[in-house]
Amino acid sequence: MDPNYLPSVIKQFEYYKMLAEKTMEQVSEADLFWQYNTESNSMAIIIQHLSGNMLSRWTDFLTSDGEKEGRNRDKEFDHSIQNKEQLMASWEAGWDCLFSTLKMLKDEDLSKIIYIRNQGHTVTEAINRQLAHYPYHIGQIVFIGKMRCDETWKSLSIPKGNSGQYNTQKFAAEKSRIHFTDEYIQPTASNNYQIENTTSKDLEVIHWLFEEAIQYIQKNNYVGWTTYDKDFIQWEIDHQLQYKITQGDTILCIFSVCYTDELIWREREKGDAIYLHRIVVNPAFKGQKQIEKVIDWAQKMAQEKQLSYIRMDTWAANKNIVEYYKKFGFNHIDDYTTSNSPDLPKQHRNLHVALLELELKNQ
Repeated sequence: MDPNYLPSVIKQFEYYKMLAEKTMEQVSEADLFWQYNTESNSMAIIIQHLSGNMLSRWTDFLTSDGEKEGRNRDKEFDHSIQNKEQLMASWEAGWDCLFSTLKMLKDEDLSKIIYIRNQGHTVTEAINRQLAHYPYHIGQIVFIGKMRCDETWKSLSIPKGNSGQYNTQKFAAEKSRIHFTDEYIQPTASNNYQIENTTSKDLEVIHWLFEEAIQYIQKNNYVGWTTYDKDFIQWEIDHQLQYKITQGDTILCIFSVCYTDELIWREREKGDAIYLHRIVVNPAFKGQKQIEKVIDWAQKMAQEKQLSYIRMDTWAANKNIVEYYKKFGFNHIDDYTTSNSPDLPKQHRNLHVALLELELKNQ
């Protein structure tokens, strides 16, 4: 028996659960109950069905039939749940039942026979049956989510047009034996990542990240970068001022720092702050708290260097991003239009920026 089988299927179930949840995060509560027509299922109905199936299949998994007498399968296809809070509670209950059962199984259990509607399955066959069944329905959830979001949809895989760049990043890394879900699931763990300086070997990926960010900004008509300064990036790498968040060989996010910034912060620059610049998140890892990791790292660096502030600037015209950073405790200090100084990267020249400051207590 393959000792990696059970850990592998747990990771795969976690991965598909994540895909559904990242879809649900993008839609409104009303969208959860939307049906294309009367013969189609809403996301809510699919969630009810998945939860009902999980509770039936995985309760007393080894000792009772997987189709429990108390299950009312037909009711799962009615809108018996009317609000998101109850719907998500049902969703979590089903998955909790599945994961608690899988984590109790041992390798020697895999050849045992269990029954679903009196049909015998080995434990392996029963697991594989559900590993095909649940992603089938989760794919439906994702499809409905894309229809409801339309142009605002955030890709859960490789964005359209970016297969070449994604492959470049993957093939630039050394061959390794990891589970395909590791780069999607594990970075959410608080300690399962590294932050280190970028090197010139990372340049191809760094350029791809900037180009992908610019393309995303332009596609959505956001206020943001229209170009980036490759020479300045090389200078930052050479002076160890650019960093990367990594999971294995995968770069999740890049960002730059400096410890003086007179050109933008002028008289406020007193050598008492760390400045964050040019944070770019790998599109495959959006929504996995990369910004929180950057800020947490900056707080630790500021503490080590006995600094009083974390500072950053962003586009003043992009009110949403200003409000986003304020949620992390940053205060909007001022707006300022930068100069045309060659000491600034090209994308920072003649730019109207909002100055944001996070005061660190008890330094």
